[in-house]
This record gives sequence, C-alpha cells and structure tokens, in this order.
Amino acid sequence: MNVTGAGSTLSGFGVAGFGGHGVLRIADGGAANLSSGLLIGDVSANAKGEVYVDGPGSTIDTNVVRLASGGGESKMLISNGGSVSTSTLGFGETDSLSGDLTIRDAGSFFLVQPGGSIGTSPNSTINVSNGGVFPSGNYSPIGGQLNIEGAGSLLNS
Repeated sequence: MNVTGAGSTLSGFGVAGFGGHGVLRIADGGAANLSSGLLIGDVSANAKGEVYVDGPGSTIDTNVVRLASGGGESKMLISNGGSVSTSTLGFGETDSLSGDLTIRDAGSFFLVQPGGSIGTSPNSTINVSNGGVFPSGNYSPIGGQLNIEGAGSLLNS
C-alpha cells in the first residue's frame, strides 16, 4: 500500500505482512494516523513486513509499533526527513524473530514518547546513520544490536 503526497492519509489500523509479505510506503508528505497500532510481519512464521517512511512531512503517528512480533524477517526504514512517533516499540520479540529498524538522513527520527517503552530481542537491530535521530526515553533492550554512525546521528535517551 502506498500513501503518497501531502494530504494523503491512512487512518485506523496498519498492517504490513499479515500472514504473508506486505509493504507499506508513506512518502512525499503522506501520513498515517494509526490509533489502533501498526503491525509489521505479524501472525505466521512466513510473514514478512516492510514499512518505508520517506521524505519531509511523511509521518506515522501511532500508539504501538510491533515489528516482527509474530512473523519472520521484518524491517522499517525512516529516511530523508520522515518521522515516526509512538508510545511503544516492540520488535523481534522472541529469539527466533528478526526485526530491523533504520533511521537515516538528517531530519529523520523515530520518537518513543515520554513514558513509553522499547523491547528488543537478540536478533533485532537498530541502525541510526547519516544524521538520523532515535530519541528514546526508556530504552530497555532485552538484547539485539544498536549501531550509530555518521555525523549528526544521535541516540538521545
């Protein structure tokens, strides 16, 4: 599914990879206001979800992001000034699941709101690069890998 251009909005509940392979693209100022949450790669072992938030003004605002919470490999890429804001981030929630979150380029960020929480597993990866920002209030990883590289890249906890 593509949500592209200023004024384009997806509302309610978002799923990418519900029992199969799914892709959600928010680009060029598109927005997703997902009050019921965003599931990426959920339900079956074969589920694979991909979410891309690309460009200034491209946003996802939701109460929870679940990345690879019940399926196979899943990823989220925030780039070129895109942004995501949530209260809870959970991904790769068991040892057998793989979730990858990448925040890259100046102006791009993934915000876990104050009082929110983050949970990761040994197979999860958070990459912050090329000026991306991951301002997390309560980063309490179970495991996984955190990579920060490039001028202006920031983990702010």
